[in-house]
Amino acid sequence: MAVESSAEQAVAPPQFITLDQTLICFDVEQPSDACQELVIGRTVAGDKPVAWRIRTNAPTRYCVCPNSGVLDCSNSVAAVVVELIGNRYNPHHKLIVQAIELLPDESVKTIWRSDRAKVVENVQTIQLELSTTLLNLDHTQHLSTESSSAQRSASVTSLLEQSSTVGAERVKELEVLLAMLESDTQQMKRNVEQTLRLKEVLEKNLVGRNETKVELKKKIADAEVKMNALQEKVAKQEVELRQSNMSRQIQSDQCVVS
Repeated sequence: MAVESSAEQAVAPPQFITLDQTLICFDVEQPSDACQELVIGRTVAGDKPVAWRIRTNAPTRYCVCPNSGVLDCSNSVAAVVVELIGNRYNPHHKLIVQAIELLPDESVKTIWRSDRAKVVENVQTIQLELSTTLLNLDHTQHLSTESSSAQRSASVTSLLEQSSTVGAERVKELEVLLAMLESDTQQMKRNVEQTLRLKEVLEKNLVGRNETKVELKKKIADAEVKMNALQEKVAKQEVELRQSNMSRQIQSDQCVVS
């Protein structure tokens, strides 16, 4: 008879939703509060509704609209806007997206207070990665200047040329070198993925900056029109005031002569 292991088999987390991105990168240098859009999609089969919500450890810093909802077969996607109030980013801030299947006898208003929602295996939790454009640019610059992988690759070539081992020892040596190269390759892939993600964020931020520029130019043009109108009004009033003063002076002189 087989002996059962005392260790519990790990249960795969449920998959109810997907996100179009998990990196929320705020452009904190812009004049208005930085905003990022997050798209939540439903992945469960059939007509099972899914309740979702977004939680944070800094509720006074983030305005999330909407911050909860239900996805079903008629409404399988939700667009969420995350706004960083005052552009006051802190690396200790956290944002998570949670989702749970909504049973027929459950309400979206009460599901998150139910006992079923307290069971980790029933809830899908996705932690968002929060950052700023400047931090990501610094990180990407660090990746571009990092030379450890290139140095290791050069050292591998040197080792292969200088090594005199044969047989099993040679095989073992090659396996170690292969593992090193695979590790470097995986790291480079991760670096490329991070750079591509930052590229997408920068493109979105650039669109936002261009929209802000157009809006500011319009405000400047409107302000110039108002300023010109005020200047004309002031100039007209100054002329009228001078004419009034001259008229009073003439009348005063006439009174003195008489």
